[in-house]
Amino acid sequence: WAHQVERYLTQCKVPDIDFSAYARTYMSELVQAWMDAEFGTDDTPGWVDFRRALYQRYIPPDHDERLERMFQRMKQRDTLLHYVEEWQVLEAALVFSQVHISKRRKVNCFVDGMKEKEERYKVIEKDPQDLKEVFTIVHNIRRVKIMTKDMGEARPSKVGQRKGRVLRKRDDRPKR
Repeated sequence: WAHQVERYLTQCKVPDIDFSAYARTYMSELVQAWMDAEFGTDDTPGWVDFRRALYQRYIPPDHDERLERMFQRMKQRDTLLHYVEEWQVLEAALVFSQVHISKRRKVNCFVDGMKEKEERYKVIEKDPQDLKEVFTIVHNIRRVKIMTKDMGEARPSKVGQRKGRVLRKRDDRPKR
């Protein structure tokens, strides 16, 4: 939340000194009450101090460990594309929390969590060095699947053609 607010205020060209005052307007009454208690009469504490106090108050002490556990347990439950999106969110959380996990370990955990063996093998075969490469490979796998499916629907199958001919022959026979 703090990172998003900081980005937004930077884009709006709000002076750094006013960040906490603007951020306050996006807080619930409960958080505003905490802010009043924390900073007393100082309505606009410095952004760095405000953010530090906000993190200490609202981020649990085991936050980094939780992120690591989420990272290790992530499994594909839905589509491959949705799995990639979940990983991108988790990757951003790891970066912002400054939790370091090696590129190789991230790749291995992603692949281990994939649902389809065939897709997993396709990714392993390409030997990606980081998650960005994995995501590119996954998007290519998805693209091929879609193109193959579209081409399959465009061409009638031979089985269907034979079946149609048999039915026509039977229909063409004179009725008794």
